[in-house]
Amino acid sequence: MAFNVTSNTTLNQEVTGSTVTWDVVDASLIAFGVIGILGNATVCLVFLGLRRLRKIVTNYFIISLAMADLMASLTLVSQRALLMLPVPPGVGGILFCKFIYSEVFFWISVAASTFNLVGVTLERYLAIVYPFRYQAYFSAEKAIIIIVLSWSFSLCLQIFSFVIYDYDGEYCTIYWSTATGAAVNCLVWFMCTYIAPLCFMTYAYLRIISSLKRDTSNLQRSTDVNKERDLEMLVARRRVIKMLCIVVVTFFVCWTPSQIMFLASFGFGAPIYQEDAVYRVFTVLAFSNSCINPFIYALRNRQFRDGFLVLFCRKDNKVSPFNSTHAHHSSND
Repeated sequence: MAFNVTSNTTLNQEVTGSTVTWDVVDASLIAFGVIGILGNATVCLVFLGLRRLRKIVTNYFIISLAMADLMASLTLVSQRALLMLPVPPGVGGILFCKFIYSEVFFWISVAASTFNLVGVTLERYLAIVYPFRYQAYFSAEKAIIIIVLSWSFSLCLQIFSFVIYDYDGEYCTIYWSTATGAAVNCLVWFMCTYIAPLCFMTYAYLRIISSLKRDTSNLQRSTDVNKERDLEMLVARRRVIKMLCIVVVTFFVCWTPSQIMFLASFGFGAPIYQEDAVYRVFTVLAFSNSCINPFIYALRNRQFRDGFLVLFCRKDNKVSPFNSTHAHHSSND
């Protein structure tokens, strides 16, 4: 049994009795989008603009994550305007529905953010829990491969958008051949972008924290002549892990309500509508994630702060300790 949803792409309609209108939502999303564009562009410029920071493998994932959030922010701003326009006729209408109305680029960036968080977690997990294997097998080239695969898989997860979104000659439509197909797609998205990453990252960071505690305890009892240097490196690693934990926790706090609502609505047919205030609040909360990470880096990442001063304020600061000799072991905040 086929079913479809039709829309004339007007998102700012007032609905009687609603406490949160689409005007408020759109204003919030545009604000988050502008902040996200400025913040994530700054992150990319700092980490790409300084050679010392580009040599650190962990920063490859931070740059890719910032690019995903930048793409999401650009989409938030541009689509708020584009979706107010009438659907153009003919081929233009088909392209509009498949590429603009579907918000495919935003959802690709959301998936890419998730998989880049998985990638940086994997990199830190191997470096700290299995340091000898990491030094032997992990490299900048392999980090790039992981990043490329993350973006490729994100694109693959959104292929269905080019199938289900269409133009009926007047409006954009969402067409599923069966309700089962819609539910299966929802479950695949939920598992790939939420449950599996959440389980892996929770396990990995618990192992990382346990390993760091053990290493700290062993170093404190050590009488090695390099004890102080090793302790400084360990403290730097702990700072990086704390920062990444904050990024990961923030991501899941922002997206958990929306993911659960998405699963309940599309996976199990729960009566949740765009006019509901809770839907709109969860939408704003989820989309706000694209502008948060730059603030986390500013507060928790000394490399980013020092790099910002060097790049924009022309201050000759030293950008983080151990940049050269330990570039492949930590981002050394």
